[in-house]
Amino acid sequence: MPETIYVRTPLRVSFDIRKDPSGLYYGHVREYPGILSQGRSRTAVRRKLVSLLREVVREHPEELPLFR
Repeated sequence: MPETIYVRTPLRVSFDIRKDPSGLYYGHVREYPGILSQGRSRTAVRRKLVSLLREVVREHPEELPLFR
């Protein structure tokens, strides 16, 4: 069974990060399912998700209420 970790950020969103049997981690933002990432560690996945969130907020400020 994959391990699930919920992480809170200053953007007030939760991450769902799972490790698959091959050793890779996959993650998505629970409140915004279109933001996905994968990597070799939880930290790398979390870092990429935060970067993607910042990009969405910067390019689409109308989405900002989703993260408050």
